Formats: sequence, structure tokens, C-alpha cells
Amino acid sequence: MRATLIGHACWLLETTAGNILTDPVLFDPFEEGTVTSCPRRLVQLERLPPLQALFLSHRHLDHWDFPSLAVLDRHLTVFCPPEPLLLYGLRRLGFDDVRWLEPFVLHTLDGLRLIPTPSRNRQVLECGLVVQDATGTLLNQVDTFLA
Repeated sequence: MRATLIGHACWLLETTAGNILTDPVLFDPFEEGTVTSCPRRLVQLERLPPLQALFLSHRHLDHWDFPSLAVLDRHLTVFCPPEPLLLYGLRRLGFDDVRWLEPFVLHTLDGLRLIPTPSRNRQVLECGLVVQDATGTLLNQVDTFLA
């Protein structure tokens, strides 16, 4: 498994079972124009490998970026917590394979194991993600509060 930081909370996870993009924020500025990555970056979308899935950890604008989601394939599988605003936004953008994540409920995708982890944050519904393929295991804690 290989993890490449695209910027902020956006990671490209290249696994033996396919590629996942987490919390896609692909353009600067983001968060409604208030934040710019430092150091500066330019994501060349055409250089991303084919993706199998997206992971959205929660609804904060530095993790759930409409302009970035708008340029991605609407047929990708999207994993996210069952947060009404996230689900509404994904539906409006036309994503047709959205799967809800509940803490510790295993999901598989072409041999890839995905295990959502809970957050103790009572202000927003969010989750981390354990990703496991034949070569290793990775925990993407994102902003989750652990206990």
C-alpha cells in the first residue's frame, strides 16, 4: 500500500485492490476561498491513477469540497458517515453509489477491507478509516477524537 498526501486531509491510497481518494480537496483556495495550501500545490487531475472509491470523513468544508467532488467520476463508490447534509450534497452532485459508514462495520471493495472508526466529537458526525490490503494496514484518523 502506498499513501501520498495530496494536500490538507486529502490522501491518495494506492492499494493492491484499487485506489481511494480521501477527503478530496483538489484546488486552492478551498473552504469557500478562505484557505490556501502551504506550501502551494497544483493537483494535476490527469495524473491521478484510476480511482475505485472516495472516502469523506465528515461535512466540514476542508474535507467535503464541492468543487473537487464536481470534477470526479460520479460512478465512484463513496464511503461516508450517514450525515444528512453529506448525503444530500452527494445526491445533488449525482453520485450513485454512496455507502454509509457505521463504526466498526466492515466494508469490502474488491478485496480491500475498510473499517470505519468512531469519533467522540459530539459536534459533528465523523469517522476515521482503517484501510487494509494484502500488503498492510493504514489508519486515517482524520479529525476524529479518540477515547
